Amino acid sequence: MPLTYTETVAAAVTPISVSDCKEHSHIDGNDDNAVLERMIDAATEYLQGRTNRQFANATFALYLDEFPSTCIRLPRTPLSTVTSITYTDSAGATQTWNSSTYDTDAVSEPGRITPSYGESFPANRAGQNTIVVTFVAGYGATAASVPARLRSALLMVVADLYENREAQTASAFTFKPNPTVDAIVDQFRIVEAR
Repeated sequence: MPLTYTETVAAAVTPISVSDCKEHSHIDGNDDNAVLERMIDAATEYLQGRTNRQFANATFALYLDEFPSTCIRLPRTPLSTVTSITYTDSAGATQTWNSSTYDTDAVSEPGRITPSYGESFPANRAGQNTIVVTFVAGYGATAASVPARLRSALLMVVADLYENREAQTASAFTFKPNPTVDAIVDQFRIVEAR
């Protein structure tokens, strides 16, 4: 069953800038800055989707119907922090699971949450999306915190989009196969958490 999660606070920065793209593609002038900004956004969404990674820090909400038997695996990596875990108890009241009673593993990919030693998952009321895990994922709050290989892959995708922009539409970008980008994606791809 796929996990349901949404981005609640977008990243404050993009992993690459318009200036980076202009330098990479030898673009002079500022006429295409807005076009490049859209292409950076499209390339970032594309590569984050292919890798199941979050490049610059953003906040997400993961929705669960029940607590799992062993651990909660978070669908975006790398995990930075778990902000809160709320759930609906058997009386129908919203509770916050005390962070001192669970452990967060930000080393594993995907990140995970388990009850601390001697603790267990709280009992929640049956129903849809009665548990909400709010967490931050990403390499950091700056573009420089994103690995250089991922930033390079983004530059290559944006360069391809820019070079072939006449073939693109406003609602859908298409990407030519690029063996270098594919090799980088293969190194960073995370199998989606289940």
